[in-house]
Amino acid sequence: MEKILKIMIWTIIALFIQHGIFIYIEFSYLNTDSPIVIKKVEESKEEKYDETDAIDIGQNSEKISISNDGEYISYLKNGKLKVIEWDNKKLKSFSGEVEGEVLAYKWLPEEKIIIAIQKIKVDEKYYYEPVSYNVAKGEINELIDFNYNKTTIPFNDGEKVDDIEFSTSTHSLYIKIIKETGLSDIYYCNVMNIIKKVSYNKSIGKIIVPRTDTNVVFESEGKIRILNSENEIEIPKVKIARIIGIDGNDNIYYGDEKDDKIDSIYYREFENETGIWKVNYLDEPTEKTNIIVSNEGNIYYINKEGRYITDILSAKTFGYEGTFIGTYDKGFIAVSKNIIKKYER
Repeated sequence: MEKILKIMIWTIIALFIQHGIFIYIEFSYLNTDSPIVIKKVEESKEEKYDETDAIDIGQNSEKISISNDGEYISYLKNGKLKVIEWDNKKLKSFSGEVEGEVLAYKWLPEEKIIIAIQKIKVDEKYYYEPVSYNVAKGEINELIDFNYNKTTIPFNDGEKVDDIEFSTSTHSLYIKIIKETGLSDIYYCNVMNIIKKVSYNKSIGKIIVPRTDTNVVFESEGKIRILNSENEIEIPKVKIARIIGIDGNDNIYYGDEKDDKIDSIYYREFENETGIWKVNYLDEPTEKTNIIVSNEGNIYYINKEGRYITDILSAKTFGYEGTFIGTYDKGFIAVSKNIIKKYER
């Protein structure tokens, strides 16, 4: 009987407290001179993503790239080079002067350094000027020779920087400038930052520089040539060869082109002229732009319509959203609606 009485007492107390709360809400909270605004809560239509593996770079960003270690994302916006640290999502700041508009740039393999080509104006004339961004130190450095002259290339309307290649071992920088005619010039900058034109008005495709050499390797009229050498690189049974890329061990990869598409890939170490050629046959021919070689020696086929990437050597396939951008040592990145995402393989 005593237990039942206690339960009834506590029930009455609970009802009294609840009723008191309702009275407070009605007379103290709702009964005010302040207007009450009722908003309909809707689910955000913005894309949701995990901030730990994605970065929003905003609109009007172009020429997106990633450092080989995956620690930095870079892109151009309004002629300025932007670099973001992946882990903390912060924009990297640099000390030093950048006078002009950045037209092109490239990360050095296995380095936290970017080589960029900017357009500058000197005495009412325009020039291309190569500069280096030391991302680790946060410094921008101009290339200056022993006479303290800037390293520059004359700028002409209708031209554009088509490629930049750099050998980290020999400090050899090559810049390919393509003209309105479709023909190209190649400029070479040595370790003393002295620059000169080494190829004039030629039909040149992709260029590449082995890290252990100072000479550039380039495509020309379906052949693979080496600067300062009369000999061509001959690949067995390949009539039209295209440069696909190079890995960290100086293996250069060439595509066998038939009917404007690549159906097989040949490669060997650049300095081993007598070495055995290795070959990988593709399941179906594809455009050269759909094949890339990573610094680690992975050969990737990018299916842009299906939005997946296939490791040709292991036959593993990885899907992605949006537009494929490039690889880094642990995977690759793609961009969708200004959001860059990492995909580990």
